Amino acid sequence: MSVLTSPRGKVEVVHCRRTESQDIFCIKNLIRKFTQKLFGRINIIYLLEKANLAVTLCNDKEEIMAHGIFLDYPNWNVAKQDNWVSVFEELDNEIPCTPLNTLFMHFFVAVDEYSTGCLKEIIRTVFKAVPDLYFIFLIVPTYVSLGSTLITVFDLVGNIPCLTYDEDFAVHICHRHDHYPQLHIRKARVEDHDDLMPIFMHHDNTLREIYGEYFLAELIEAQDEENHAVVCEVEGKAVGFMSVCSSVNLPLLHECFDLGPFHGFCVPHPDDLLEPSRESSFKESQDTETKSESQGSQKAAEEPGGNASSEALETQVRDMTSPGLRDGDGPGYCDIESVRVTTESYHLLQKGPAHTQVVRSPQNTVPVLHPPPSLLHIPALEKAKAGEVAHRKLIRQFKVAEEAHRLHTLKCTSMLLPALIGPCYTTETPVAVSCPLVWVQDELSFTLLPPVWLEQSKWPKVRTHVRLDSIMRYSNSLEEEPFQVFLMINDSRIKRDVEQKLSMVSNVDDEELTLNSESSLPSFLFPEESSHFRPIYLGECSAFCIQLFCIDEKYEARSLDFMSFVFSLFPDKNFCLISVPHLTPEFVLIQNFVKVVPFNNCTLEHDLYVFHRAGLLRSIKIRLASFVDTVGVENLVSTLVLSRQILDDFTQYNEACRDPDGTALQVFVAEVADQIVGIAVIRKEMDIEYIRSHYNIEDFIYFSHHQQEEHGRLNHFALNPIFRHYTKFFLKEILRLGFKSCLYYPIYPQSREKKIQNSYAHSLTSALHYLVPVRPRRQIVYPLEKLGINAPSKEVSKDQPSYALNHTNRKLTLEPKVTVNARIVVVGASSVGISFLETLVFCSHLKFNNLTLISTHGLPGKKLLGSEQRKFLASDHCFNDKDYALMSLCSWVNVVVGRMTGIDRAAKHVVVSKNEIVFYDHLILCTGQQYQVPCPTGADINKHPTSREVVENRELRYTGKVPHNLFILNDEEDCVKALIWMRSNSILTEGKVIVYGNTIDAYTTVETLLHTGIKGMCIYLVHPPADSNITCFNNYVIESAVQDALSAAGVTVYKDSLLAQWNDGQDPDPIHSASFTTSTKPFRLECSAFFSFYKKNVDYETFKAFNDACLVYDGRLVIDTTFHTNDIAIRAAGSLTKFSNRYYSNEWTHSNFSSKEIGFQLAAAMLSLFDPTLEPITEPPADLDRLIPMYKGAKIQGGILPGSYHYLHIAKPTIPSPLDVQRSQPDFGSEIITGKANDGTYFRLYMSKHKLVEAITCLSKEPFPVSNYIRLFGQHEQVLNNLCIRFDDKLIPDLYSYFTEPWCMALFHDRFIDLKKELRQILNSKQEADMPSMEQLAYKIEDEEINLNEKPQKYLQRVFEDSIYKNLLEKSILDYLHYNQYHLPMYAWPGII
Repeated sequence: MSVLTSPRGKVEVVHCRRTESQDIFCIKNLIRKFTQKLFGRINIIYLLEKANLAVTLCNDKEEIMAHGIFLDYPNWNVAKQDNWVSVFEELDNEIPCTPLNTLFMHFFVAVDEYSTGCLKEIIRTVFKAVPDLYFIFLIVPTYVSLGSTLITVFDLVGNIPCLTYDEDFAVHICHRHDHYPQLHIRKARVEDHDDLMPIFMHHDNTLREIYGEYFLAELIEAQDEENHAVVCEVEGKAVGFMSVCSSVNLPLLHECFDLGPFHGFCVPHPDDLLEPSRESSFKESQDTETKSESQGSQKAAEEPGGNASSEALETQVRDMTSPGLRDGDGPGYCDIESVRVTTESYHLLQKGPAHTQVVRSPQNTVPVLHPPPSLLHIPALEKAKAGEVAHRKLIRQFKVAEEAHRLHTLKCTSMLLPALIGPCYTTETPVAVSCPLVWVQDELSFTLLPPVWLEQSKWPKVRTHVRLDSIMRYSNSLEEEPFQVFLMINDSRIKRDVEQKLSMVSNVDDEELTLNSESSLPSFLFPEESSHFRPIYLGECSAFCIQLFCIDEKYEARSLDFMSFVFSLFPDKNFCLISVPHLTPEFVLIQNFVKVVPFNNCTLEHDLYVFHRAGLLRSIKIRLASFVDTVGVENLVSTLVLSRQILDDFTQYNEACRDPDGTALQVFVAEVADQIVGIAVIRKEMDIEYIRSHYNIEDFIYFSHHQQEEHGRLNHFALNPIFRHYTKFFLKEILRLGFKSCLYYPIYPQSREKKIQNSYAHSLTSALHYLVPVRPRRQIVYPLEKLGINAPSKEVSKDQPSYALNHTNRKLTLEPKVTVNARIVVVGASSVGISFLETLVFCSHLKFNNLTLISTHGLPGKKLLGSEQRKFLASDHCFNDKDYALMSLCSWVNVVVGRMTGIDRAAKHVVVSKNEIVFYDHLILCTGQQYQVPCPTGADINKHPTSREVVENRELRYTGKVPHNLFILNDEEDCVKALIWMRSNSILTEGKVIVYGNTIDAYTTVETLLHTGIKGMCIYLVHPPADSNITCFNNYVIESAVQDALSAAGVTVYKDSLLAQWNDGQDPDPIHSASFTTSTKPFRLECSAFFSFYKKNVDYETFKAFNDACLVYDGRLVIDTTFHTNDIAIRAAGSLTKFSNRYYSNEWTHSNFSSKEIGFQLAAAMLSLFDPTLEPITEPPADLDRLIPMYKGAKIQGGILPGSYHYLHIAKPTIPSPLDVQRSQPDFGSEIITGKANDGTYFRLYMSKHKLVEAITCLSKEPFPVSNYIRLFGQHEQVLNNLCIRFDDKLIPDLYSYFTEPWCMALFHDRFIDLKKELRQILNSKQEADMPSMEQLAYKIEDEEINLNEKPQKYLQRVFEDSIYKNLLEKSILDYLHYNQYHLPMYAWPGII
C-alpha cells in the first residue's frame, strides 16, 4: 500500500496488482488523444496477450487509477523483435542493456490528477517484481513530447529510425537506481544493532529470550575466519542482516541427502569412492551403466578457489564445463555420476519427486529416527559467551520440540534463525516457537535427485509400480529386448519367478487382458529391491551456510544482493546452503536457490536449498544454435537418456531447419562464458486446433489473438542446474527469438514408437514447474454418421493418444508461483483421493512440492485391462484410464506403494507396511471401504441348520488362513491377478467358480467370467441375505432382465444363502467346495475359484491404525463438516467416514455423494491454508455449524451386466429408498420411459416436480455415450427441447435416438454450464432504469405484489419478449455458438446462411 497526494491535496491509498481481463473496460476509459500520439493506436486486448508484464494500480475502492504494459522488445517497429540489442548498443554502448535486464514500456495511462505518482509507483513495482531488471526504455515519436508525467521518470538517450517508414523515434530510459536501487552490502558493525533489532523484534523475540537482549551485538563481535556477519544498508541505515558460517556438518548431510550430483560439496580427491565395485553390487553397476534416466545431467565440476567477481566466475564455469576430464585429471574434475544434475531432477526438486518415494531405513536394520541437533545453536555466540557466569549464560542447549515448526505462522521473508545442522550437542530444554521466523540450518547441504528409476533402487524391499515399467521402457529406448535390463540385475530365482508371471500374462488373449507397450504392469509382478550405494568423498568441504538472515519487508526483493558479498568472504567455497521448515512459505532469497530432495530415511524437519557461486553470473545469453555448438551440446546432453534424440534434432535443425515432413524446427542454446549450458528444441505446433478443442488453454490465453505460427511445441529442454533460476528467462527468450507467443509440452503416459516422451522419461522436467498444467476438456461423443457433413473437423474429432498438457505464454514468463512445501500425504488412491490431488495439481498459481500418495498398488490408470474389455468391477465414472493419462499425476505426486499400518500423531508420520515411515504436515485419509474376506459361520450342514440359527456369527472378522483361490477384488490389479491365476490354472476351460455377493460388482464379475470363456453352467451366483429391501439396481424391470440373462446363460443363482464352511471345515487352502445355509435347507457347491463381494468395510489394518492413533471411530472414522478428525492435522473423506453424532444426521455420509465432488470440496477446504489469493474463511454462525454440507453432484454407477447389457444409473444424492416407495410419495415427479429392458433398449428419465432431471437409468445391448448422458442430469425438460410435451404427443419413441439428434449437441458441450450462468446473470441484472429485472419481477409475482389477470408464466413470457432481455439472451447464445463453432458446427447462426 502506498499513499498518493494530488496537487490539490487529495489523498488516495493505492496498491499495484497484475492486470486482469475485467480491467480492460476501465483502462480504455483512461485513454486520451495524447496516449495515442505516444503509443499509437493500440488494441488493448491484443497487447495484454503479448505483454510480459502488465500492472494495474488501484485505490482502496478497487477503482483503476493507472495501468502500464511492458514487453521484452521495442515498440514502433524501431528494431526487430529478435535483434534489438545491437541497435541499442549502437545508440549508446555505455548502457549495458541485455534481454535479461531490460524491458520496454509499450503503454501507460493514468488518472490525470494522480498521474505522476501513479507512474512512479508502477515503475517501482516493476523493478521490485523483476529483480534482474535494470533498465526500462520508452520509445515515442520525436515530434511528441513526453508530457509532464513521463518526463519525471524517463531521460532521453537518443534517436533511432523506424524500420518500416522514414521517421525517427526518441529513446528514453529509466534506471533502477532511481526507484528501487540495488542494496549496498558490507560487513556488520556493532553499531548496526539498534537498526537491526526492530526488524528482528517486529515478528518475534525468541532469539532475545534465548540468547539475551544483546545477542545480535555479541554475534557481530564474535566474527572470525569461519563466521561472518554482513548487513545491507539504505541511506546509511542497516535494513537487513545475514550471518554465514563455513562450518558444515557434512557427515550428517551425507546421511540424509543425496550429495552425489555436487560431489558431496567436497573438493574432488583421488581416493573418492564414487561408485561400487561390480563384486559388491552388480545391480548398482547396472544402474550406472544405463546413463541414469536423469534427463539433464550436466558435466559440472566445482572449481575450488576464486571469488565473486564476474571474470573469476566465468573462468570457473569454463573449468567446470570443459570436456574430456577424467578421474585424476585435476581438481576441476567431477565424475559424471557424481554430477547427475538433471532437468528431471530439477523438476523433482522443485515440485517433489514425480515418482515413487518410500521412506525406509537401510536394509536389515531397525528404523532409527535421527534427532536433529540444536535448532538455536549459533557457534559464534557460543564462542563469545564461553566462560561467562551461569546466570549470564545465553547459549542454551535444548532438543527440537515438535511444535517448533508446526507453530510457525511467521512470515518467512522476515527472519532466518540459526541452523539445524551443526555440531552435535546434548539437549535439555524443549522450546516451542510460534513466531514469524524461518529456521535455518547452521550447516546445510544441497543435492539433486538422481535419475528416477535409479533413485528407486535405493529402496530396499519395496515393491513399486514404477521400477520395472521404467526399466522396460528404458531398455526399449535403447532398442533392446523388453525386460532385458531388469532380468539382468536379479538373481536366478527372481528371474525365474518374473519370467513365469510374464508368461502367464502372455498366455491371456488380447481380448481378455491387455498388457502391451501401451500399458503399465501390475505391481504384483515387481521384485523387491536392494539397498543403494552411497559415494564416499574425502576432499575438503566446499560449502558454507547461512545461519541467520533477516531483512526489512520493504527491501526483501533485493535479498539476492547479499550473495555476491558473502561468496567473496569464502573464496574457496562454491556452494551456499540454507534450510527452512517444511511449512515455511518460500521467500524471495531462496527463490533463487535449488531445493534439495532428501534420502528416503531422512527425518530432518527442514527443506534444504543450495546456491552455486556461478549462479551470480549475469552474462547468460540465449540464441539460436549453429554448427559450432556441436561439441558443447554433445557435452551438455551426453548423460541424458534422450541425448540421441536431442542430437538428432540439433543436426536436423542445422541441416534444414525443419523436419523431413516439413514441420518448422528451432533449436536454442544458453551460453555463459563461451560455454553451452542449456539447450531447447521447439517445433511449430501442428495440432493447435486439437489442443484448443481438447484442453482449456483459453483459461490462459485469448486464442483468437494468437496466430497459428505463434504456437510452438517444446520437445526438449536441458539446463545446467547452476543456472536453474534462469529457466523462466530461457523460456521468455525462446518466445521472443522464436517469434512465438505460446509453448506447449505434452507428457505421454507411456513410451510410444518414436515418441519416448512419458512421465517417467522425458527431458523437460527442469522447466516443468515453470509451466502450468492445463485441464483437459470433457468431449462430446458425436454421432458422426448421423451428423454427416455437419460433424466437427477431423482435427477436432480425431482420436489420438492421450497426454497431459503443460503450457506457458508471454504473460506467464514473469508471473511467479506460490510455493507450498507443506508435506501433504494422501492415504488411498480412491476417487476421493485422486480428485483431491487433481484439484491441487491444477491450481496453476500454486506449486506443491511435497504431495505424496500412499496406495497399495500405486497410482491407478495403468490400463491393465483394455478399454473395450469387460471389467470385473462396476465403475463410478469419476475417472477412467484416459483421465489418468490426461492428468499425469505421477509428474507431480510422490507415490509410496504399500499399506498404511500405523499413524504416529506425535511424530507426525505414517507407518507403511509396518517398517517404513512417511512424514506429514497434513494427512488426508481417503482409503474408502473394501470388500473383506468373508468369515464362514462354521455351521455344519450335516446338521441341517438354517441361517436364522447362525446369524449371530455372520459379523465376525475372518482371522484364519486366506485361501489362494479366494479372490477379493477391490481394484484393477486384483482383477488382473485373478485373471492371470485362472488362465495359468486352466480355470477358464475346466473349473467351476462361485461368485458370492449381491452387489453390482458380483453381476459385472459374472459377465466378465462368461465373456472370458467360462461356461454358464460352471458359474454359481450366490446371494447372501440382504441387509435391506433395497437391491443394487433398485429397479424391478432391470433385475428381471438380468435374471433372465443369467438363466439363459446357464448360471445358477442361489438367494439368501449364508456362507457356512469351506472344504467342510477342513484346511481351506485351496478351496474345493463351499457350504451355505439358507432359511430352509443348506447346500454344498464344488468350486475351483471363489469370488467374494459380500460386504464392504474399513480394512482391519486401517482400522487398527486409526484406533492405535486414538482417532475417534464409531463404525466409521468420525469427521466434522470441514473434514477434520479429532486431530487438526488429519482430515478424512469418502466412504471411510461418517459425520459426528452432534450433527444428528447419521443417515447422511459421504457415501451418499459423488466421490469426485467430495475430493474437490476437500481440496477447496484446504486451499484456504495455502492460497493467498483466497479470501479468509469466516467462521459460520454457531447454529449453522450444526448443519452438514449437502453436495449436488450426481451419484453414478455403471458396468456391463450378464446378457451383455450396458448399464448406467445416474441419480441425485439422497438417502436410499425402494423405487416403489419413491413413486408412492405425493411429491414424486414424473417418469419418461422408452424401450424394454429385455430387448436392451430401456431408457428411463425421472424428473422432479420442478421438471428437473434427477435420475437416469439406461440398459442397452449396445454401448452408449455415458459422458453425454451425465450432462443431462440437472437439466430442465424445456432445455431438452420441451421433452415432456414431445413425449406426451408420442413424438419420442426412443430416447437413445432422441439424444443423438444434432440439436442436443450443445447440451453436452463442456461450456454449456457457463452459458447457463451467463444467461441467468443477464436475467438477474437490471437493464432498464424504470423496470425491475426479470428475477425481481418473478419474486414480486411469487409474493403476490402484482395482481395478474393471466397466468404468471404467460405474463413473464410476454414481458420478456417485449423487453431488452430477449435480444440480450439471443446475442449471448449466438456468441456462444459462434465462439465454439469448432465443436458445434451443426448449428447455424446469422452470417453463415
